[in-house]
Amino acid sequence: MQRRIRLEARLTLGFGLAMAALLATMATVLYVSIGAVLLDEVDTGLRERAATIEAALPDTTSMSTSKALVEPQEAFAQVLRIDGSIVATTGTPNVVISAADARATVRPRVTTQRIAGVAD
Repeated sequence: MQRRIRLEARLTLGFGLAMAALLATMATVLYVSIGAVLLDEVDTGLRERAATIEAALPDTTSMSTSKALVEPQEAFAQVLRIDGSIVATTGTPNVVISAADARATVRPRVTTQRIAGVAD
């Protein structure tokens, strides 16, 4: 004897599966779009900071004198020559990235380093 599922149960199951698929799709779209917006905000901030640094370079060899470049407690900037020597810096006197790494970088990448004197 075959057991038949009642119509109400089949409708409930179908509706539940459809809603689960819809919610999963919406969550994925929301996650991806918010991630893209946040990444764009970070990129915009970095581009603005780079433009400020570039504008300050002809005027000074020590960027630490420029208030626009110094962000207390956490951020600093360095401009390096191709040989790896520091052209200008807002904070640490140590080279953060080697000349070989700088030359080899062809697309954005994230590196994390602990720098003495820079707050966490």
